[in-house]
Parts: sequence; C-alpha cells; structure tokens
Amino acid sequence: MTKYTNYYKKETRSLSDKVLPHPVWRGIGFILLIILPVMSFLIISYVVKNLAAFPWLEVPRQIIFQNLWDPYIVVKLIGTVLLTFVLFVVISFFTFIINSLFGGNQ
Repeated sequence: MTKYTNYYKKETRSLSDKVLPHPVWRGIGFILLIILPVMSFLIISYVVKNLAAFPWLEVPRQIIFQNLWDPYIVVKLIGTVLLTFVLFVVISFFTFIINSLFGGNQ
C-alpha cells in the first residue's frame, strides 16, 4: 500500500518562520550596492584627472564631448560601470572562497 508514498510527512517552514539573512551579509550587500560604485567613480575621476600619470591608458577622442559641462563624463561613467563590475567579481570571488572554507555543509 505504501510503495510509492511516505509514512511520514516532512515538515515545511511557514512564511512566518522564514530565516533572515545574517547582518554581516546585509553589510556586504550594502558595500556591493552603495559603496562600490561610489568608490569606482572616485577612482575613475582620479585617473581621468591624472591621465599623464597613466601613459598606458588612452581615452578615445570619440567619447570626449567638449560641449558638455564635464567633457569626460562619458569616460567616467563607462569606467565606473566597468570598474564596479570588476570589483564586484573580485569581492564575490573572495566571498565564495571564504564561504567555502568556513561555511560548512548546508
């Protein structure tokens, strides 16, 4: 009779018993969402101001607009997006390594 059914029903969690994330993960989320793009924009702004100090970095003339209030705003925005993505990948990689070393089996 019970060949294809279980004797015992597994208990499922209700929505009120939902486990909230640890506050440390909320802090990491804050860093990834707020601080990382701001830090990336500041780093790119510094690099754009000091282009002579970075001879390996060339900015294409097609994305410099002289008629804007900041001619390098497109360069800064593209650089911010790229640097944010790179920093996100690096932080995610280190988080994965640390979590796999100390996280335990779940």
